[in-house]
Amino acid sequence: MKLLIVKLSALGDVVHAMDAVKQVPHTEIHWVIEKPFAPLVEDIASKVYVAETKKWRKNPFKYFSEISTFIQRLSQEKYDIVIDLQGNIKSSLVLPFVQAPRKVGFSKQAVPEKVNLLFTNERYTPSPGQNIREDYLELLEKAIGFKGSFTAVIPKKLVEKILVCPGSAWENKKLTTEQLVQFLKTYKDKEFSVLWGDESERVQAEALASRLDKAQVLPKLSLDQLKGVMLKHDLVVAMDSFPLHYAAYLGLATYSFFGPSSGSKYAPLRTSDTHIQGSCPYGKSFNKRCPVLRSCPTGACLKDLKF
Repeated sequence: MKLLIVKLSALGDVVHAMDAVKQVPHTEIHWVIEKPFAPLVEDIASKVYVAETKKWRKNPFKYFSEISTFIQRLSQEKYDIVIDLQGNIKSSLVLPFVQAPRKVGFSKQAVPEKVNLLFTNERYTPSPGQNIREDYLELLEKAIGFKGSFTAVIPKKLVEKILVCPGSAWENKKLTTEQLVQFLKTYKDKEFSVLWGDESERVQAEALASRLDKAQVLPKLSLDQLKGVMLKHDLVVAMDSFPLHYAAYLGLATYSFFGPSSGSKYAPLRTSDTHIQGSCPYGKSFNKRCPVLRSCPTGACLKDLKF
C-alpha cells in the first residue's frame, strides 16, 4: 500500500504524528511537511514533499514557480490513501492535488478547522479522553486496518547522563532556573548537558549549568545533530516542548513538567516516561491547553511547584 501523510507543522505536533505513523505496517509512506521540519520525517518517509507555506502566502506571485513545482510533484504520484493529520485550512489546500481515491481526515466533531471537511471523503472521530498520539494512531488504525500500541515496556537503565531542556515556546510552560536546580540536585553525581534554542534559552542554560556539578552547556544544534546528541544520554528532563516529544519518539526515558497544557493529552506514554502536572490556583480547567496559556500573569501552575 502507498500512503501519503499530510502533517505540515508544528514541530512538536509532527513528532506526535511520527510516533503513530511509524507503527503502520508494510506500507510505503510519503509525507507533506514544512521545510524546517523535513529532516525529522526522513527516517520513516521514503519521499518527502517540502512546503514553505509561510513564504508562499506572503507573496504567491513572487513564488509562483516554486508553488507550481510543488503541486506538479505532488500530483504526479498516485496513492491508495492520503491521511490528513493536520485538519486545518493549510492542509486542506494540499488535498485537491493528491491523486488518491480515499482522502481521510477527522470528523466534524474532531477536526480543528471545519473547512477541512470539504476536502476529505472519509472521516473518523477519535475516542474521547485519549493522548494526542492515540488520537492519531486511532485515525490510522481505522483508515488502514491494523492495531498499534504505545504500551511497550521499555527496560529501565541506569541513569548516568541527563539531557536538560529548560526551554519552551511559551514562558508559562517553563520552570524557573531555581526550580530546575532544586529538582536536578536530586540526581546526585550525574552528568548534565543543557540544551538551548535561542539566545534567551542560552542565557538560562548557562545560569543553570553554573549551579550544577558536572554540567555543560551544549553548542547550538541543528535538527540533524540533535538526534545523535540525544542518543548519548540516558534520561531527558524537559518542559512540554519539541525536545521532550522527540526524545520519547527516539525511545529515551523522559521526565517532564506540565502546567498550562494537559499531561494526559500530550505527555509521552511509555513506561519509561514520567510527568508532573501542576495545578491551577485559579480554578481553570481544560482538556488540552489552558485558555489563558499565553496571557496568565503568573504561570503559577508550574512556577509554584516545589522540589
